[in-house]
Amino acid sequence: MVHDFSGKKWNPYHTSDGVRAFRHTEQTLANSKLTNIPSIVVFFFRLPFNLTLPDEANLVLRKSLDQSEPPWVELTVHRVRISLASATFSPYDSGLAVILGEELPALESEGSSAQTWVAASTISVLFEDENFDLANREGAFTSIAFERCLSAVNRLISAEHLRTGNHWSHTVSKEALDREISYFLVDLKTGEFGKRRSLKLHNRPYNPIPVSRDPNLLHHIHETLIFRLSSDATPNAHPMIVARELAASAMASVYAGDSFPPILLLQASAERFLRGVLRMLLIDQHIREREVNSQADLAPFATILKGSIVKILGGDWSSSLSPISIYKRDLYEPRNSILHRGQTASWEKLNPAIAAHDNLIEFVENRIVKCWRKAPRTLLCISEPAIGGKIKVPVLAVKMLKKMSLEVVPYWLADDTANRSLKL
Repeated sequence: MVHDFSGKKWNPYHTSDGVRAFRHTEQTLANSKLTNIPSIVVFFFRLPFNLTLPDEANLVLRKSLDQSEPPWVELTVHRVRISLASATFSPYDSGLAVILGEELPALESEGSSAQTWVAASTISVLFEDENFDLANREGAFTSIAFERCLSAVNRLISAEHLRTGNHWSHTVSKEALDREISYFLVDLKTGEFGKRRSLKLHNRPYNPIPVSRDPNLLHHIHETLIFRLSSDATPNAHPMIVARELAASAMASVYAGDSFPPILLLQASAERFLRGVLRMLLIDQHIREREVNSQADLAPFATILKGSIVKILGGDWSSSLSPISIYKRDLYEPRNSILHRGQTASWEKLNPAIAAHDNLIEFVENRIVKCWRKAPRTLLCISEPAIGGKIKVPVLAVKMLKKMSLEVVPYWLADDTANRSLKL
């Protein structure tokens, strides 16, 4: 599992926790004596599915063709069997014990559970595409090494998927893994494992069983089902339903551990939300259906971000610190890099993308609340409780919104489609 990397010249640099930093450049920092720390870290990942690769399959991944430069990550696949009881009560610890030779594997004939593990080892150097400033923080290299190894595991899963068509596998996030995983520091000279260490990845409970204490939950769910069926029967469905469903699907993908869908779904949610808001703002201005469709549904998305929606709602849509600019940087551009330039969806971009999406929604909703007198139907649309609207409606707007919600024809349709009188 561990290669002998001794004798290589890698231009080692110091970080705060003694980690050697490798850069594929000619720039150097002043060399100084390295602290005596283990030089290899090995993480043990238990996958939530099985791969087709055989036990002990080993791959060494490099970022450079120069063999004098250190490998990026080395991966070893382990296929083990544990007892059914262990699979229920201690799936991670029992499987790791088999891999480390501390316990014997369970026999298939006696009833057992199969597991696929990947041991990912990497040397304590930094590569030029990694955050050198972050590495200078105390203890940061463990996080950097974990993200690097997880990225390598996902590349392995993706490659296996492409070559075998194994549709049971998918890339994984830390939320899709065990709550805590084990890792070891390995001495570069002797190859010996140090003491077992744990890295907590998340607080998601194992096999969660959500329970609601709301006595009206069934009534609320039935109300939402009826609302959705009614919406589907109208000439134009409620503008916020699909946006909310896309956002929910994005977060479900995050917890499932698939790296591509979340960013794509979040951007789709943001675009559907903004198009829906623009549609309602135009309807509040009593624009006819054909023109509403032209501006809200058919116009290029870039036009929407700087058109009527900006003029009507006001606020900061253009400064470098505005939620819109941050959204463009952290969500819109990463989505474009995936679809237009074929770049991989990296996990370090995911949390900023989620925050950018949520802050965009919050910013626009707050602007709608502030301008509610000229956008009452828009306010009702985003606050609709039947589809999860949670924004607080101004007290002075409650009566008007209640009257709109009771209209015979759905309130989100244009005046000419609804044959609606302009007087409320």
